[in-house]
Amino acid sequence: MTARERLEQIQVKVHRAQAHFESLTTDVRDYLASKRYAIATRRAPDTKRLIYFISSIRPTPPHLSAVLGDTIHNLRSALDHLAYQLVFVGAGKAPSSHVYFPIADDAAKYLEQRRRQIKGAKPKAISAIDALKPFQGGNDVLRRLHKLNNVDKHRVLITAGSAFRNINLGSHIVREMQRRQPRLADIKCGSAQRLLSSS
Repeated sequence: MTARERLEQIQVKVHRAQAHFESLTTDVRDYLASKRYAIATRRAPDTKRLIYFISSIRPTPPHLSAVLGDTIHNLRSALDHLAYQLVFVGAGKAPSSHVYFPIADDAAKYLEQRRRQIKGAKPKAISAIDALKPFQGGNDVLRRLHKLNNVDKHRVLITAGSAFRNINLGSHIVREMQRRQPRLADIKCGSAQRLLSSS
């Protein structure tokens, strides 16, 4: 097998991660564009002023967690496939089943894992992996990828949620005005439109 063919096998995992990520992006966009919350009003007991509040929130769809987990898993898996191919090339034969791309909690544990997990890889390949510093405090992106993958595989789905930075109450307020005082709301809306068109 040529180096190009080996790389193409690894890229299959990366492309799968990209496909999952594109699906996730579309699903998140659809969710954010949907009616995720309902606004209601009530009167303050002491001042009788109208208070606006969020009366219900549509939960984040659970399948987003699964798609996010699939994305992360394929990226982590691509690293393990890379390690396998590096050991295969270095040793000149199919390696044992205990080959992984080493990612550790700290530099000392990384060196221990590297010795076991990519044993047989060429020194140049090992130096390239060393340069990535795949341990906490070195390359935290790789460390988080590794941790999230383990959590998703063995414990619970990765939490996917949403938070509101702000909410546009304008359309709700106009609807309330029209419902309570239709004629006054029409006059105010018409005045506002005239002001905007004349500016």
